[in-house]
Amino acid sequence: DYIGQVGKERAERTEYYLGNEPDGTSDLQSEFVSTDVRDSILFMLPSIMRTFFGTKKVVEFLPTGPEDITVAEQQTNYINYIVQQKNPGFKILYDAFKDALVRKSGFVKAFWDDSMSATTHEYTDIDPASYQALILDPDVEIVKESIKMEAMTIMNPETGEEMTQESPASYDLTIRRVKNKNQVCIEAVPPEEVLISRDARSFESSPYIAHRMVKTVSDLVAMGYDRDEIEEYAGSGSAFDADNMYPSASGEYGKEVLYIEHYCFYDLDDDGIAERVRVCTVGNGANIINCEAWDDLPIVMFCPDPEPHTSIGSCPADYLKPIQAAKSQIMRDTLDSLGHS
Repeated sequence: DYIGQVGKERAERTEYYLGNEPDGTSDLQSEFVSTDVRDSILFMLPSIMRTFFGTKKVVEFLPTGPEDITVAEQQTNYINYIVQQKNPGFKILYDAFKDALVRKSGFVKAFWDDSMSATTHEYTDIDPASYQALILDPDVEIVKESIKMEAMTIMNPETGEEMTQESPASYDLTIRRVKNKNQVCIEAVPPEEVLISRDARSFESSPYIAHRMVKTVSDLVAMGYDRDEIEEYAGSGSAFDADNMYPSASGEYGKEVLYIEHYCFYDLDDDGIAERVRVCTVGNGANIINCEAWDDLPIVMFCPDPEPHTSIGSCPADYLKPIQAAKSQIMRDTLDSLGHS
């Protein structure tokens, strides 16, 4: 199929970039491999990155009139703050551009991350004031605590005599903080995780785009899905890993789930006009766990050499592959001839 063919080409170009291709034709032949693909792409990347990160501003909004100056400045500062401080913008764009140069297309996804995060913290010998400040935080849950008491001499208001009373001197505390991330998240998406309609003339106008991922049960529960429902499909992520060009290390056995976000057009409100919807499925059987209307596609694609009337074009690795193969063969023949001589 279309995606399968593109996937094979991406895998082959990756092997050329790593210097593992072309293979030798005989065990008796030299195994020399020229690295033209890698050398050329590593030469191009610094210039591309300098275009975006050569100044303090990754992007700048220009006002169209005097009344837009303040708003344009705010938009510029906010977007640069999101890209460079709240997210590792340099690494994200570097990964996307490298994917594009080697594997035909690079993808970046931007979305609002409202998933839950849980962290555990330990404190020793904190004073009562700090203790009260911690436990008053609504996101804090006390896991374990111990109190160190000290004797204090106070005056009895009724008798006027001195008396000894114990009061907390310090606390040893273990807390768990659970809160929503609530921030804009930007990430580079591996090309093999993105599916696109074979008839699409452009990425933005494609009638179907999907982002398939392998998530853990914990990831999906943190995103707000029901734990019991998700655990029914635990273990379904292995089917995707088998075909994955870059398989990741498995987590706890049976806790991975194939999770796919489908972006397509469908008349959800029955008004005769199809609008973009996002359908989320889990498991190999595409079990729907969420369906809602969606405004903008959260994924963008970078392609070094777009082809007219098709979504995925070409890349420098496509053009450098035959050069690397020819140079490798010439050098192998030369070394073999010298060896025989």
